[in-house]
Formats: sequence, structure tokens, C-alpha cells
Amino acid sequence: MALINRLIAKAKSILSFLNEKGFIHLLTVNMFSQLLSFITLMLVAKFLPASEYGDLKVLQTYVNIFVVIAILVSIPQPSNYAPKTDRMKNGPRFFRPP
Repeated sequence: MALINRLIAKAKSILSFLNEKGFIHLLTVNMFSQLLSFITLMLVAKFLPASEYGDLKVLQTYVNIFVVIAILVSIPQPSNYAPKTDRMKNGPRFFRPP
């Protein structure tokens, strides 16, 4: 019985930690959006002919590719956070000032 109580306490502490970090919120939002997109997909597939549905999926693929490219471009490089003097001191020997 003591083992079960320890396991329950450990599980509660892990869940509270995840809740503090916002993981539970992100998980539920992601699950809800996936469910909503699945239901929408079923409704759209029912009402559109196959050729128009295929065109819609191709358009969605292009949009997803552009979104990924936009996200990758907007991520700043870690080297932008360090001053150039620190990078020159700590960098490889051939980049250090004489």
C-alpha cells in the first residue's frame, strides 16, 4: 500500500510540474485542433468532388511549406546574442584578432 501511495504522489508531482510548465495546456490545445481538423476534413470530403478536394489538399500543402519556411527564417541565430568581442576571444584561433 505504501508503494502505491508513493507512486500516486510521484505521478501527482510530475503532473503538477508539467502543468506549471504549460505542457498540459499545449497538449489539450493540440488534441483539440487535431480533432477539429479531422472533423472538418470529413465534412469537406463529403461535400466536394474528388478533383476539387485534391486541389484543396495541394493548396494546403503549399501553404504548409510556406509556413515552415517562414518559421525557419524568423528563428534568430544564437550567434546574434553574443557580442562580437566575446565571439572573437572564444572562437577558433584563425578568427581571433592578432
